[in-house]
Amino acid sequence: MIEVSEGIRRAQEFLDSSSIAEVPLVADELTASLRGEILFVPCNSDEYLRTENPEVMVIGCTPVRVDLRTGECRFLTLDELVELDL
Repeated sequence: MIEVSEGIRRAQEFLDSSSIAEVPLVADELTASLRGEILFVPCNSDEYLRTENPEVMVIGCTPVRVDLRTGECRFLTLDELVELDL
């Protein structure tokens, strides 16, 4: 099993390889949450995470789900987001 810090690093690598947004997405490690062996890592643009200015917020990006047993990363679906109440 990998550590939370490694999970956050892998989430950022996953985001770096993703092309779902016009701007690079950054893992928000301050609001990451752990449920069992699953780490949920919210993300958004670097500028939004620094300033919380809604004008630069990337809309529609869901948290990255990191399985700490396997290291697998993927975006949550909207259904999962609602179900988990994240």
